[in-house]
Amino acid sequence: RHAVRSAAVVLRNVIGYLPSGVHVVVVDPQVGTERRAVALRCEDGEILVGPDNGVLSLGWERCGGVVEAIDVSRSPHRLEPVSATFHGRDVFAPVAAALAAGAELAEAGRALDPDELAVIELEEPRVGDGELEAPVLAVDGFGNVTLLAASMRTPTARSAWPSTAATRRRPCASPKTPA
Repeated sequence: RHAVRSAAVVLRNVIGYLPSGVHVVVVDPQVGTERRAVALRCEDGEILVGPDNGVLSLGWERCGGVVEAIDVSRSPHRLEPVSATFHGRDVFAPVAAALAAGAELAEAGRALDPDELAVIELEEPRVGDGELEAPVLAVDGFGNVTLLAASMRTPTARSAWPSTAATRRRPCASPKTPA
């Protein structure tokens, strides 16, 4: 429900396929707390808007890094009053709409040091002696397991994948497509 890490991986995987522009990501388990709301300009020109909880970090890495960061928690573009639980509606969407309509990012709030932004660190998968060890990102309702093994997408790395996998020592079908 509030899978910040999973949302960050999805953003990383799709950002390169989306039309250039302003992208809003709201997976926000800390809504109503003092966490910042941010809008970021990436090196490649993409603008990301969302909570400063790491959900945007893999996306901005894919877009070349952050060149401008703004705290939009008290943006002049937000809706008033701001509810404690609907920042997607009251803060993120109005700020993103204003930016998409041509408002200047610097005027949307207070400048931040990009080095102060929350970042999600992902474990790298390990391969050795016929074994792949990778963190589980998600398990869906059908029992499909998504592994954090994006660096394993090369043909050479894929050839090292085992033909079966084990979860808690129970064998299961080998993974087909890593996240």
